[in-house]
Amino acid sequence: MLIFSIEGGNLFMNMEKYKREVKIALWAFGVGFIFSVVLGLIVRNPIAVALFRAFIASLVFGLVVFGILYIV
Repeated sequence: MLIFSIEGGNLFMNMEKYKREVKIALWAFGVGFIFSVVLGLIVRNPIAVALFRAFIASLVFGLVVFGILYIV
């Protein structure tokens, strides 16, 4: 998926063209985070803890990157 546009010398995200993809990505991060929280609360094992930490990291990264691009 090409999310950056060079049209007119603009390297910022073309939000009108890719707004749907950004919303889907934000939903994916949110659902993954909720899934990892539920799994971590129900099952207390190292795999659930690793998934919880991985999804927290991906959620923070995704919200920062996609949130900044969404605002810009």
